[in-house]
Amino acid sequence: MDLSDCCEGNAADTYFTLKLFHLIEEKIEALGMSNLLDCLIMPALGDFSEMEYDGMFVDEGKLQGVGR
Repeated sequence: MDLSDCCEGNAADTYFTLKLFHLIEEKIEALGMSNLLDCLIMPALGDFSEMEYDGMFVDEGKLQGVGR
């Protein structure tokens, strides 16, 4: 992939992610759930990003026990 195509794709990803964030943020505020976002979700973002980067352990035995 050529660098300019890569940059254009990254810019589009960033643009649409920010648009979605603003839409979701408005809906959260309209539902009166801003406190949930501020006190629970935002502080956990570091953990979520680590899980996305490193993955997470899944106990296959328990997973099979739970089913689909």
